[in-house]
Amino acid sequence: MPLRKIEFDREDEIDSWVENNIDSLLPGTNFISRFRIITFGGKPCVPDGFAYNLEERQWFVIENELIEHGVWKHIAEQVTRYVVALQSPENRKKMRDKILEDLREKDLIDNACTIFGVEPVDLYKELEIFVETIEPSVLMVIDDTNEDLIEFANALKAK
Repeated sequence: MPLRKIEFDREDEIDSWVENNIDSLLPGTNFISRFRIITFGGKPCVPDGFAYNLEERQWFVIENELIEHGVWKHIAEQVTRYVVALQSPENRKKMRDKILEDLREKDLIDNACTIFGVEPVDLYKELEIFVETIEPSVLMVIDDTNEDLIEFANALKAK
């Protein structure tokens, strides 16, 4: 999808735009709405969403922001917290369960079984392997950019 600048006044406008355009941003992915995850130290956080693509063996944590909220005091802190929290086995299991729930809601269980080459009884185990062995990528959708954001993105070890 060609990138173009769109004016947003509020962060929830970006949230809606991302959810409605996820397939253009990340073709073949399914969007999962925000849910709470917790760092090893007990700090809660709620990313703006998640996406997964079973065929491409990818999953994403999504952060939507307005650049005016500040890179170092807000955006970097949140994204770093998500990356850290998603190292937790408990949060990986939660992601596995959310993917399974999403597949059921969208009637995609048979499709997922075909992708993994398993019977439905073995899908749970395959989803567990999927979230445990693949590191999530970070999708940041922000209304603008600046030097601080570029420096942060380049320094981030996550994709």
